[in-house]
Amino acid sequence: MRHFDFLHTTIVDNVPFLRFQWFMKSHRADEPDLLELMKHKYEFINEFKGKLLKKYITEENKKFINVISLDCYVRVFGFQFFAFNVTGFQLGPALVYLFLKSYIFETVLAQSVTPIKKFYLRVSHKIFTSRYLPYFVTAYMLYGEVSFINFCYSKLI
Repeated sequence: MRHFDFLHTTIVDNVPFLRFQWFMKSHRADEPDLLELMKHKYEFINEFKGKLLKKYITEENKKFINVISLDCYVRVFGFQFFAFNVTGFQLGPALVYLFLKSYIFETVLAQSVTPIKKFYLRVSHKIFTSRYLPYFVTAYMLYGEVSFINFCYSKLI
């Protein structure tokens, strides 16, 4: 959770009154009451999340998957507005699928990490969005992910 609070809070750099705020739930996919644990206060999110869990979690793979649910809110001058929910599946240490759902769009982010040699990783991002979502919005989403990777790399040097 600290990852999101620390790295994914700014919406526009140097604009302190406009921020993201994150709330997270995380559970193993083999939890017996996973759907109830991941329940959301908005029904359209519950339906979306339920379809994802039923489609991608099977008896064979559920012991290898961690499921997260992130609620993203936009804070403007102290007021908080729901932006989107992320349902994520982490498969081991190097593969993450994030399914974003809001009132107006759906987006899927896939991230993989491949070790090349010591302290050298190949990080790959793929993004798929609703056709009507403007390109600059998806580019900004991808920029947020890439700026995180660059931030981590700069701390290693």
